[in-house]
Amino acid sequence: MRRIFLDTSDLQALADERNDLHDKALAVSESNGVYLGVTTEMVLTELLNAFSNRGEYLGQVAIDIVEALRADPNIEIIPQTAEQFEKAMKFYRKFGCLAHKRATF
Repeated sequence: MRRIFLDTSDLQALADERNDLHDKALAVSESNGVYLGVTTEMVLTELLNAFSNRGEYLGQVAIDIVEALRADPNIEIIPQTAEQFEKAMKFYRKFGCLAHKRATF
């Protein structure tokens, strides 16, 4: 079975109908057929964070997506390690709130 990595931007586009890439993400998702999805706890945390300030509806959508992925036997979620968390903290210390702006522009 093919393995496909599910990144934050993919999940955001699928979840948010107002996302510019929503229709394309749906089309790609439907064309993939049967596959084993692979993602990480860090990606899921990024998804929850991205929707945390987008209102109650999208916040709940993010929670529902994370819960569905965790319950799906065809999805492998790689745990976040302490080392990964430390690297993320170092990055945030260095760039702070500019990290989000750097990623979006």
